[in-house]
Amino acid sequence: MTQAIGQDWGVLVVGGTIIDADVSAAEVTRKTKWDKKTGAGVDGAYCVYQGDELADVSFTLQITSKEQLDSVRALILFLLGPLKPVGKTAPKGRAPQDWVHPALSVHGIRSLIVEEIKGPIFDEKQLGTLTIKAIEWRKPPKTSVTKAAVASDGLGKMGRDGKAAILGGLTIFG
Repeated sequence: MTQAIGQDWGVLVVGGTIIDADVSAAEVTRKTKWDKKTGAGVDGAYCVYQGDELADVSFTLQITSKEQLDSVRALILFLLGPLKPVGKTAPKGRAPQDWVHPALSVHGIRSLIVEEIKGPIFDEKQLGTLTIKAIEWRKPPKTSVTKAAVASDGLGKMGRDGKAAILGGLTIFG
């Protein structure tokens, strides 16, 4: 994990490239899912932890020169490049990119997928602003198929002893 201490909060690195624009704002929002429960015979309410949601991230970049505009243009083309296969679970899409910024390091975030790019918007002084909104990306958790899941999905049958499943002509012994 990249350390936030000593890093320049005005610098952003995307896909190994330093972006030549000043980061004027960086915001990371992290939420946790809780199921709030009440019930008959329960004195008050209680919460059940249901996991952490992916973080929402927002960067605002200031563009003050032609060189910075060229850097931002290259960044946009890089982030919104052609769709391509990115894995079995997402047949077409844009691959997540590694981002480095102290606001991300504090939360242990390394990879993001861009959700929205707004701008650049220029004011009367020809100063530009680009806003990038992204979502934290994590690898999907590894899953394993259980005998009960194979039996209950309609594709296979559990043996009477509960130790063998027949799936499409293949017998899986447990």
